Amino acid sequence: MSTADEREIRRKLKVLRHAEQSGNTAKTCRYFGVSRSTFYRWQRRYKKFGEAGLKNEKDLRVLLICSAEVLNFHVKRGGMKID
Repeated sequence: MSTADEREIRRKLKVLRHAEQSGNTAKTCRYFGVSRSTFYRWQRRYKKFGEAGLKNEKDLRVLLICSAEVLNFHVKRGGMKID
C-alpha cells in the first residue's frame, strides 16, 4: 500500500472517529468538507471491510470483483454449498 493510500485511509478514519465522538454527523461533514452521502458510504464500507474498505474506490472494486469470481469458481466446482 502506498503512502498516499495510507494517508487517505487515516483521513477517512479521522472523519469517522470524529463523528462517532461528537455524535453529530452533519457538523462533522461540514467541518471536514465531506458530503453526508460520502460519509455514510465510508462508514458502511468500514463496517463491512474494515480499513481495507477505506482504500481508493477503484482498489475496492477490484477486491470485490476478485472475491465474487473466487466465490463463483467454488460454487461452480461444487466446493461450496450455499443453502
